[in-house]
Amino acid sequence: MKVYQEKEIVVESLGKISYRQGDIQAGRPQVLLIHGNMSSSVHMEALIESLEGHANVYAPDLPGFGHSDYVYEHDSIEEFAQDLAKIVAALSLEKFDIAAWSAGGLVALELVYLLPNQVKQIYLLGTVGIQGYPMYQKGEDKRPIFGQPLLSKEEIAQDQYQVQSYLDINQTKNFPLLEKIWTRTIYQNKQPDPETYARHLEATMQQVNLVDLDYALVHYNMTQEATAIAPGSGHISGVDHPIYILHGKLDKIIPYDQALLNKKFFGDQAQLISFDQAGHSLIQDNLADVSQLILENL
Repeated sequence: MKVYQEKEIVVESLGKISYRQGDIQAGRPQVLLIHGNMSSSVHMEALIESLEGHANVYAPDLPGFGHSDYVYEHDSIEEFAQDLAKIVAALSLEKFDIAAWSAGGLVALELVYLLPNQVKQIYLLGTVGIQGYPMYQKGEDKRPIFGQPLLSKEEIAQDQYQVQSYLDINQTKNFPLLEKIWTRTIYQNKQPDPETYARHLEATMQQVNLVDLDYALVHYNMTQEATAIAPGSGHISGVDHPIYILHGKLDKIIPYDQALLNKKFFGDQAQLISFDQAGHSLIQDNLADVSQLILENL
């Protein structure tokens, strides 16, 4: 797989932002790729390569990911979207499509809310439900106790199974264990080649804001319906663009029912495209299908 050189820009109030881009030619459509949690623009390189030559493709590292600075503590998805709006301006993106993975899909939707006249359409790849990603206390059997949500950053940071274990892996640089987890939960169907896999794991280790993003996901809700954890912001009413919801039915990170939930809220505005044998990484499992859909709609 092609390796893309990391570039850097300095963005006001954000510091250094790292990003990758494909070959840029004047007059081509623009596509913005947004990575998810525990990842970076490195994880988007295969999609950059598959779109390159047809579109000008940009994939930034959000603040706190990859080699991007993390200047201030974030509490909300909206803050990440505000950062991204500044990055978009710094990269001189004007009218563009967005393809976003996992938690990056929520950042994408909030970016559309902020920049409705610049975004054309959105591709949500294995995206978190738009009413957030609740976390709960765990019982002795490691299963969530649904009546006991984790609400504070302190509670989230102490979660032994979803958070603390990853923080420990990061601190000790336990790459073999991280690879075992990714192979079991994300790349269970198809693994990258060894060199690419090593780069993906290294990028995962570079994140410095896991607790902040998890907190933001727990308290997110862009609908007009309050949940037990988060009141609805109603921002969904400001997103009337075409949306493609792409989701693997074997996704172990974001269950398929979250795709159904997103489809319910967006209604006819969105197309749900399901992949029976795909897991959480559609870029790894179904790259040709994902890139073909984006190219067909440029």
